[in-house]
Amino acid sequence: MRRKKKSIFDEIESRVPQHVKDEIQKSFSIADAIYQGMLSQNLTSAQLAKKTDSTESEVAQWISGAHKFDEETIARIEKVLEKKIST
Repeated sequence: MRRKKKSIFDEIESRVPQHVKDEIQKSFSIADAIYQGMLSQNLTSAQLAKKTDSTESEVAQWISGAHKFDEETIARIEKVLEKKIST
């Protein structure tokens, strides 16, 4: 019986350490929570940026999952959105 050959994507993914996968998952989870919070409060990126004393570019990074969050940033966002975005 022949085994199915792994795709190049599967091969690369298998080499990624679990802690890196966990960090990526957490970043996307935070990004989704921010986006959902913006939707529920009808906030634009510009409005969230102003209320968090940030730039629109930073907000774009937050909701893309490309931002490395620190505790201060998370606290500012949670205060404005009035919800937990990180565990």
